[in-house]
Amino acid sequence: VGGSSSNDLHVQLAMALISATVYSHIRDCKLPQAIRLLEMQLCSFPDNEAALSLLGYCYYHLGDFPAAATMYAKLTKVCPGERKYGIYHAQSLYKGSLLGEAEKACLAIAERHAQVELLQACIKFEQDDLSGSRKILEQVSLDEVDVYVALGCCFYKEGCYEQALKSFTDALNIAGFHPQLIYNRAVCLYQLKLHKQALECLVGIFEHGVKEYPELGVGSHVEGLELCSVGNSQALRDSQLVEAFNLKIYIPVLMGMAKIFWDKENYAQVEKILSQSADLCHNNSIWRMNMAHTFFMQDRHMEAMYYYELIVNDAGDDILSVGPTVLANLCILYIMVGQVILLKFP
Repeated sequence: VGGSSSNDLHVQLAMALISATVYSHIRDCKLPQAIRLLEMQLCSFPDNEAALSLLGYCYYHLGDFPAAATMYAKLTKVCPGERKYGIYHAQSLYKGSLLGEAEKACLAIAERHAQVELLQACIKFEQDDLSGSRKILEQVSLDEVDVYVALGCCFYKEGCYEQALKSFTDALNIAGFHPQLIYNRAVCLYQLKLHKQALECLVGIFEHGVKEYPELGVGSHVEGLELCSVGNSQALRDSQLVEAFNLKIYIPVLMGMAKIFWDKENYAQVEKILSQSADLCHNNSIWRMNMAHTFFMQDRHMEAMYYYELIVNDAGDDILSVGPTVLANLCILYIMVGQVILLKFP
């Protein structure tokens, strides 16, 4: 009996050590290491709720949404009474762009819940079924900030800017000052050609960023006021569903705002506006081209060359798909900096 008790204690200590190591890896954002340990545990305990849940969490935050969905799907069977696993399952499928499967997963959740309805609205939004998305949102209790924001994004995509503005304002009235909501208001004001009010909103974001987020270095690397990076601001909800809505409207409006100052030949201000979304838009060809043009007009040759070359490299062998202005400016830059022209034309 004593030997058996000793063995049990040894197993418990070993499990406690593994658990502590897993949580330490997750805390330190070493998710691949945590996954390796958890998968080993799952081989011995395939229905272990903690291991499955932690694996789902790790896969989700690594962006492996199909793997996360697999873990949560199993949890819905292991723990059928836990509604949260059904929601996580549907959300993982949605994030993995498996919209049809996500829709079915939502319908499989028996109990009506605002978070499920919001997710269903997101799915409809991604499918460009805006009326279907709005219909769901209008049935949800309207004391939720997320609902107002999602409605605002639907109205915005439909071109109903006044209604979108009202929805974002209603969200602000509940949540208080929040940079993302202020930015959404600015976007609507810009589309309504209320440029002064839109810029006032942006100034509020800048001032808030300088004061509240010193770790972001807002305004620290360029003389004068810098734009706050909306992509780095605190998420409205841990689910990030609202963020999925918001990203649908960043690029065209951003370029429209920049054009106001481009037409005034205020290229430094154009640079600040484009820099606002560098973390979100860096891989976007339109953003790159406009950033390159902005540096070109300021005689900042190496920086302009960097962005023009990204556009050309992305085109690969199909160089004629690159706009003539980009090619012409890049050739001029090569000459100005004394480099051999690398472009080869058919």
